[in-house]
Amino acid sequence: MPSFQQLPKSMKKTIRYILQDVQSLEELEWMEK
Repeated sequence: MPSFQQLPKSMKKTIRYILQDVQSLEELEWMEK
């Protein structure tokens, strides 16, 4: 498993977007409860 620093920039961006999506999804679910 390569370390995060060794990933290409495009992968870092993708991971960052995914993490942001997950966070916003969790916030939405929390607001709906």
